[in-house]
Amino acid sequence: MARDTGDRFVHTFELLPSQAQARELDIRARLARDIYNGCLREGRRRLWHVRHDPAWLQAKLLPPGKARREAFQAVQARHGFTETALRLCVTPHKNRRAYQYGPLPYEGSRQPLRQAHYYDHLDGRTCHELAKRAWQSLEASLYQRGHGMARTRRRDEDIAVPCPDIALQEGTMRWHSPLAKLRVPLKLDPDNPVQAYALQHTPVEYGKRILRRMIRGEERWYVQVTYAGEPLWQDKHAIGDQVLGLDLGPSALAVVWDGGATTLRFCAGLEHDYAKIRRMQRYLDRSRRATNPQCFNPDGTWKKGMRFVPSQRYLQAKTELTELYRAYAARRKNMLGQLVHDLIPIGATIKTEDLTYSAWARHWGKSIGRSGVGMFVQLLRQKCAQAGGELLEFSTRETKFSQFCHQCGSYTKKPLSLRIHHCPCGIGPVDRDLYSAFLARWYTADDGPLEMAQCRKAWASTFNCLQSVSRNPQLSRNGPMDESLAVSACERARSIAHPGDTTVQCTRPPDGAGSEGCELHQARLAPESSETAPQREPQVPAPVPGDPRMPQRAPLLEDPRSPPPGRPRRHPRHARSAPEPAQLSLWQGESG
Repeated sequence: MARDTGDRFVHTFELLPSQAQARELDIRARLARDIYNGCLREGRRRLWHVRHDPAWLQAKLLPPGKARREAFQAVQARHGFTETALRLCVTPHKNRRAYQYGPLPYEGSRQPLRQAHYYDHLDGRTCHELAKRAWQSLEASLYQRGHGMARTRRRDEDIAVPCPDIALQEGTMRWHSPLAKLRVPLKLDPDNPVQAYALQHTPVEYGKRILRRMIRGEERWYVQVTYAGEPLWQDKHAIGDQVLGLDLGPSALAVVWDGGATTLRFCAGLEHDYAKIRRMQRYLDRSRRATNPQCFNPDGTWKKGMRFVPSQRYLQAKTELTELYRAYAARRKNMLGQLVHDLIPIGATIKTEDLTYSAWARHWGKSIGRSGVGMFVQLLRQKCAQAGGELLEFSTRETKFSQFCHQCGSYTKKPLSLRIHHCPCGIGPVDRDLYSAFLARWYTADDGPLEMAQCRKAWASTFNCLQSVSRNPQLSRNGPMDESLAVSACERARSIAHPGDTTVQCTRPPDGAGSEGCELHQARLAPESSETAPQREPQVPAPVPGDPRMPQRAPLLEDPRSPPPGRPRRHPRHARSAPEPAQLSLWQGESG
């Protein structure tokens, strides 16, 4: 029976198990991992025989059509490489249907994976869902839709256990087995409107799973439930009526809408401690080599097939490194969600290019790992649909907005180092990313890639805004979100040129025709004269500590990294050289 594909949303409940219940959950999670790995290994063996069958090679030479598809299906059925056959791998001996495919060309295929001790802890539907997940991974490998062959899970790696028989009743999670009947209480918050909204809906039958997470060295259990219906949109998140154009980069994005523009950085202020990570990785490598010398060749390479025994300190360091990555990923997802909720109040209809972000990761690995641009697009797509809008992604092969000029209609290739668009026809100079976002704002899939008439009309009123952001990136690039996104370029210029004065308004006509920009833009973009420029105090270099001619002052706070008295620094070449006499006279503010 076909499953319902209507609106869905997922909610995660935290469990509060006792010590005995946590032990039972751990046993079921480990057995589920073994079932999944066993199905993958069995499927890999059958996949090898399918690919090396002469009938499969002949079917690949057939033209696309019904005959070719039937030839492929016949080869897969002959070797038992189907979803139904893989599910029968977890069927007990008493079910004779496991042998309906006849003798197979290898040993071990008739032995079911679900033995007696699995009966005590896992039900049949859970095992069949695990076999289905293994089949989906193998099918993607068969048709080369994934990143190579599906891999098995390690002993220290958990999987989400699909459990169709789970029921949420009276604030508890019920998951029974022949050996133990679990009734684990849920951690409910009466002040959480999202949680109360989820409990009012009906769960999807095949949309429940158990997962474990390690947070700050503490084991926590969760149940994820998929509900039928639309997710809750809280009233504190406003929804705008503008149409936005986005131009995404590895670490930043440009946003343009009617009457405003800005450039933002993904996860501004979030940086990995690469030095600490490298030190911990080196410590783990030294620990492996010191405690398991039999696993390495004389040249230092790993011996194939060897398994090392980790020490307790190795496990502690590995847990600390895992927690470092987990906290970084959680913070990154939180900041990306905040960025999405800063864009939706401007407009829920967003247009951007359809890009392959996995290819970016091969060129700018650290930047993509820090920004998470692929996750940002996924969150933006979900929130736009939830707010009643749409994320429209168009092909770059057809548009090529980074090379296009809307005035003359010409395409000019630019290197990545050139960040300014300036066409001989008179368009520009303007930031290249902002200009691409402006063109994306006026993209249409009906009559050509652009609405040329409206685009040229909007350019007269948007050029000054784009140029102000291009010349003064500090107005929006590194500023706070609410100041850079919720106001237009005129209002940002007013807040800088006339701080605290709300009576100064933009003098540009609404249509923007025949205007060179408002007084706010002219005051902001004009160079400061000697009369209007504020008088700044001369910058006096800081004195060098230890100089006999400079007044000595005790430090306000002693640096814990500084060496104790009498001990030289670790790297004397990094110490500052003695100042020249001419510099001392300038620092003292007197001559001679």
